[in-house]
Amino acid sequence: MADRSYEAVVVGAGNGGLAAAAQLAAKGVKVLLLEQHNVPGGFATSFVRGRFEFEGAMHLIADMGPPENRGSVREFLEDDLGVHLQWFEIPEAYRLIQTDPAHAMNVKIHYGVDRFVNDIASAVPGSREAVARYIAEEIGHHECCLLYTSDAAADLPCVDLGRTRIIKNNNH
Repeated sequence: MADRSYEAVVVGAGNGGLAAAAQLAAKGVKVLLLEQHNVPGGFATSFVRGRFEFEGAMHLIADMGPPENRGSVREFLEDDLGVHLQWFEIPEAYRLIQTDPAHAMNVKIHYGVDRFVNDIASAVPGSREAVARYIAEEIGHHECCLLYTSDAAADLPCVDLGRTRIIKNNNH
């Protein structure tokens, strides 16, 4: 019979659980990883309903960075775990699609302050000055591409707007 004793038990195979279990295993710790769902990944998974596929919620892995300016997540995967994957950069941060005929639009919002302002101004004529002023006053000229709704990112450069934190991503 196999030895069923473990030095560590990780509950949940979302991104955090997978990373914790992988790091422990890479250091030689005997780990049991438990997940209630039928696939690992947490919010980094998708599901199909009919002919449509939906993401759980995740659309961005923060602090990856390009190969020439690796962020902490890429360093962890490559250096600590020896995982080398082919990553595909998504050129836009968000996409807004409205199908109501009175307000129909399909707008790609790209990374970077200037491109963000240009994207909004193209979709909403006459808004350039107001959007640029908002960015300058509220964000302080930071290049923003992540929204957090908790204090988990308190050590990152950010502007606190109540519970929402707008975070500067140094790798873009």
